[in-house]
Amino acid sequence: DDMKVGGFVAEMPTEHLNNVINQYDGLGETGDIIVIGQDGLVRNAPRFSKDIAVDHVVTEVPVARALAGELGITLTTPKDGVRRLTAYMPIEFLGVHWGLIAQQNEAELMAPVNAMKIQIAIASILGLVGISILGWLVARTITVPLIKINDTLIAIAKNEPNTNIIYAERGDEVGDLARSALIFKQNAEENRKHAAEQKAAEGRAHAESIKSRKEL
Repeated sequence: DDMKVGGFVAEMPTEHLNNVINQYDGLGETGDIIVIGQDGLVRNAPRFSKDIAVDHVVTEVPVARALAGELGITLTTPKDGVRRLTAYMPIEFLGVHWGLIAQQNEAELMAPVNAMKIQIAIASILGLVGISILGWLVARTITVPLIKINDTLIAIAKNEPNTNIIYAERGDEVGDLARSALIFKQNAEENRKHAAEQKAAEGRAHAESIKSRKEL
């Protein structure tokens, strides 16, 4: 009763397996999916590995782990020297255990991150440049008028004629200083005028004094 009298063989066309397995959505331009049996042979038609040895693009570690029933993700560098992010997991079909490998080139996978880093760096540089330009413009709108007002005050102190007061029409602190300088100029002019009148009066008084002595 326990004697085997025959066997049943089931064969699944590779085309059907490829239709189920080879779905590359989300794997970009370099992603590939490889199904490997316990014998180390590929069961599907990989995207880029059709004409090259599997060990050229897949390392032994994820394959061994997938066939051992493990699931995980790791960075690998196969014989072709291209670093790939490799995900591995076991799959079972009609009691047969296979390993499924999905991988994508690290460079392509990290491209959006690197692009974001570049954008952030550019934005930071532009921000610093903008702040520098803004600081320079603010400095010019403040320091240049202050220097000119200071020169004006020095000219007024030296009694230089025709000293022009500028920025008095501004409504900020610079305008306040300019108006103060204008008041200082007006006071200086009044003082000079008063000094000139006093000197003239003293001259007239001295002349009258001389004249009176001569008449005596």
